[in-house]
Amino acid sequence: MGLAIVYGIVQACHACMHVESTPGEGTKFTIWFPHVSDELVQKLSTRVPDLATGTGTVLLVEDEPTVRSFAKHVLVTCGYTVLEAEYGAQGVEVAENYSGPIDLIVTDLVMPFVGGVALVSYLKSVRPGIKVLYMSGYAAPNAIPEGSLQGEATVLQKPFTPQVFADAVRQAIGG
Repeated sequence: MGLAIVYGIVQACHACMHVESTPGEGTKFTIWFPHVSDELVQKLSTRVPDLATGTGTVLLVEDEPTVRSFAKHVLVTCGYTVLEAEYGAQGVEVAENYSGPIDLIVTDLVMPFVGGVALVSYLKSVRPGIKVLYMSGYAAPNAIPEGSLQGEATVLQKPFTPQVFADAVRQAIGG
């Protein structure tokens, strides 16, 4: 999973990656990124994109701590109330213990034990009408089993920027 995310970042940056593996010694990854001028770095670092804001409660279920922290930060910055869970079963528990409405589930598709599809299937049975935004770190769209999402939601490809994430959440909620 981690290598799929790295590969996605390398591809998105139009970079090159070389892998050397020697049995008993390990694997060495070399990544070459395109040169970026100091002027462009300065220009991009001072530009802060406007994030799509909204209201509502979002159940965020993500097993990777850094991705979960990043997503929570963006959601809170955009004005959403965030219920956070590390894995699918914990997401069910958080949803069952929350008495208010949950407008959107943002969940990783592939997690240990209870994956995103099973989590959503159960929560939709007890909270009909809840909206869904899946996230996936798999580089290839065919890594998602045909028909497993039942056409019910969007899949946001990791890695993503704060702006892309905020826009996807707002669109998924319907605002």
